[in-house]
Amino acid sequence: RLVLASSVGDRVELPRDEGLASLRDTLAQRRGVERDDTEVAVIPDDGIRYDEVIETVDAVVASGFVHVALRDR
Repeated sequence: RLVLASSVGDRVELPRDEGLASLRDTLAQRRGVERDDTEVAVIPDDGIRYDEVIETVDAVVASGFVHVALRDR
């Protein structure tokens, strides 16, 4: 699963089987209401493959967010 959460406490869980297309759509909607300096943190669970992490970061950037951080748990 993919979880999209914000610092104000809202949280959206996206089924993993919907893939990155669902993530991109949700991020694009969020991008329309977020400030330009909003940081997005990608925090993968243990066991997530490296290529999946990179694909997720790429989806965030493609959605218009330019401040992307990769963090661990």
